[in-house]
Amino acid sequence: MENWLLLFAGIICAVCAVLAFMSGKSKKIKTAVQILWTISAAAIIFATALMVILQVSGRFEYKYVFSHISLDMAITYKISALWSGQEGSFLLWALLMAVMGFFVLPTSKNKDDKAFGIYALISMCIFIMCFIIQPFQKTAAVPSDGLGLNAALQDPWMTLHPPLVFISYSAMAILFSLSATVHKIHSPKKIALWLRISWIFLGAGILSGSIWAYRALGWGGYWAW
Repeated sequence: MENWLLLFAGIICAVCAVLAFMSGKSKKIKTAVQILWTISAAAIIFATALMVILQVSGRFEYKYVFSHISLDMAITYKISALWSGQEGSFLLWALLMAVMGFFVLPTSKNKDDKAFGIYALISMCIFIMCFIIQPFQKTAAVPSDGLGLNAALQDPWMTLHPPLVFISYSAMAILFSLSATVHKIHSPKKIALWLRISWIFLGAGILSGSIWAYRALGWGGYWAW
């Protein structure tokens, strides 16, 4: 049931993209896009929050929880386990795309909504990939404990590194979408703003990742330098 919620969000997202390309100056279509995007984002937010709750409460009948959580883990790492595996990482990415989509939603001031249409298409792909990898799969039997995270992933810098990187990816999706219409609709200043946001978060993500790699993995060479 929970996995189908992700497919629902992806379908609604696709409808948003189609309407955004068709909207022109129609206020009714713009309003419809705003409502539909809110519904799609709410579905993704609910699914991600549910996964975090399942992790914290130790619901080991779910394969992802069993593979990444154990009873003796600190609460911080039970939460950060969301981005320690592929399924959870895609959920985090989908969550950020859903939330950051509100920054490019069509409004009455927009003369054209093609930028949001492009962003919605990118988001749709991520939402559908979330559904394909099935993060809410269940096990045949309910284990008494899970496998937990390996020691390298239980590090404070690991709690920061993936979210920062995924924020930068989402910002780059906005940057790409706005750039497609920069000469016709959007000002270069707006493009520059999202360029800086992308650069700052990606830089912070790489920096935190390098510190994590040096502390947890003991990598030499570049990391030591």
